[in-house]
Amino acid sequence: MINAIRDIGEYASKKYKRSKLETIIQNPNEKNNCNRVIKIIFEKDESGEIVYKKIDQEEFTIKNLTKYLYKKGTSKGADKTPTSKLTEANKTLNNKIKLSILYALNNYENNEKFTDEYKELREVYEIINSKNDIIINDINKMDDTKEGKLLTCIINNKYIGDYDIFNDYIMNEGYSSFYNKFNIESKEKNKKCYVCGKKNTVYGFVNTFNFYTVDKPGMVTGGFDQKYAWKNYPVCPNCASTLELGKSYIKKNLSDYFAGFSFFVIPKFIFRDSENKEIFDILEELESKLKLSFKDKNRKTLTNSQNDMFEVMEEMKNYLNYNMLFYKEEQSGNVFRILLYIEDVLPSRIKLIFDIKDKVEDHKIFKKLKGKDGTFDLKFNFELIRNNFFPNNKFDGNWDKNFLEILNSIFTNKKVDYQYLIYRFIYKLQKDGRDRERDYSTYWSSIYSLLVFKFFLRLDLLKNKNKKEEKSLIKKNDDNEKYLVFFEEHNDVFDTDTKKASFLIGVLTQNLFNLPEQENKPFYARLNGLSVDEKILKRIFVEVQNKLNEYKKNYYSKLETLIAEYLTCANLKTITRNEISYYFVLGMNLNKNFKNIKTDEKK
Repeated sequence: MINAIRDIGEYASKKYKRSKLETIIQNPNEKNNCNRVIKIIFEKDESGEIVYKKIDQEEFTIKNLTKYLYKKGTSKGADKTPTSKLTEANKTLNNKIKLSILYALNNYENNEKFTDEYKELREVYEIINSKNDIIINDINKMDDTKEGKLLTCIINNKYIGDYDIFNDYIMNEGYSSFYNKFNIESKEKNKKCYVCGKKNTVYGFVNTFNFYTVDKPGMVTGGFDQKYAWKNYPVCPNCASTLELGKSYIKKNLSDYFAGFSFFVIPKFIFRDSENKEIFDILEELESKLKLSFKDKNRKTLTNSQNDMFEVMEEMKNYLNYNMLFYKEEQSGNVFRILLYIEDVLPSRIKLIFDIKDKVEDHKIFKKLKGKDGTFDLKFNFELIRNNFFPNNKFDGNWDKNFLEILNSIFTNKKVDYQYLIYRFIYKLQKDGRDRERDYSTYWSSIYSLLVFKFFLRLDLLKNKNKKEEKSLIKKNDDNEKYLVFFEEHNDVFDTDTKKASFLIGVLTQNLFNLPEQENKPFYARLNGLSVDEKILKRIFVEVQNKLNEYKKNYYSKLETLIAEYLTCANLKTITRNEISYYFVLGMNLNKNFKNIKTDEKK
């Protein structure tokens, strides 16, 4: 993973000519709320002395990021350079601009490398002191709108970023986070870098994506002393900044969001040459495919995300794997928590997932469904699993961890417990069933569960599934053909007579509910809250027949005969209560698929 991020960082540096400096500075207009730049102009007069000239302004442009050289400081202190977001002219000039110049001067006093720049900045600092009221008044005249602004200094036509003294200061400040934390310094000279293997100065607090942390002394080997953290994970300055470049590229180009989770896709390269040319070619191809895919409105997707990357991942050949990192980041940006890390997902695995998705969607039962906005074909995606069976809300609780485990199983071919999946299906159906006015909600949950169930079966992801029992040899005829054809089409789901019997009793029960006499569903109280075992199932079967006879509307004797045949061969003790309940409720909700079957008598 670390090597993959470094490779991506080198690619970003080469293609976009991004400097290490760009990984450290910040974009003050990231939220598009700082579109103007107020400039304090200083120039040399005829005698060669620097003087305050005027206040000017320009439109903010992303191309000038390295010229503005903005880097936020502490909330109560100065920023790292004399470029700050303008609040009140007095406070920004004196507590931000002036102090940041002073900090740089204090750090480079008697430094021969920056003698000329040091002299100029010293003069500017003195001018701000002497002309303070005039400069503040001129800023206020220019600051005539409430929109966000940036305040900076222009000295002899040079921006702050044109000064080597500030570039050096920013770089040192940027690198300091790699070796200076917890008021402790951890670095050592002439040691081998873990990433590149070369001897150099190494840092101890490099922490890309929180893969490694020494927040507590107990996490440090060899004496529990954080100053020796470099022994755990030594990284040289060049590799540290390259990793930051790679991290920045991944966040911008290989990140996505779906089902309430943010995640990165990090390519892991199998083959490499000495100059990484092949790696760069692969990244170039991946980047090109992503751009084309995001513009294609008809692309295949596994999520509802606008920039679903999985189709592109599928198209790449198996000369790279994918690592997927699901994470949660606080708004402050100070907390980055890894929720799930999936390693070595092959493009062929993504392709298989898409192939199975296409096959399960192709069944007639998922075609031309009637919704609020007309008819549509149901499509499988991960949100279907998330929103219906593993949600995170105040009514159902937090199922984040369980959903992420399901995702991990799908991508890594790790088995999911069959009984656990059935439990989540029937839990959802029983919950919907308790709201008796939401019949459509129960129906859609059933359809969704069937699609998800078939997806897991086709991917062969289920373990602890009960063994198939001997099937009865029921001959197909005009009366039972549609049922038997349905079972044949979905033989992966209906693989035992017990499940077929439970399902058909559900179909028969819904036939009763479809009668006018059951408009308010008085018989619903006999269903035990849709929690059905062997005894309850057989009771329901008998009571439904009695009710139909009582209403003199028992048009379903052929269906009842078929159920009896299945029950004769079935062994209801081989399946769990949740399974019986699920297949029973599934039958109730899929009843409409059999409504055109000929009945024994005409009304």
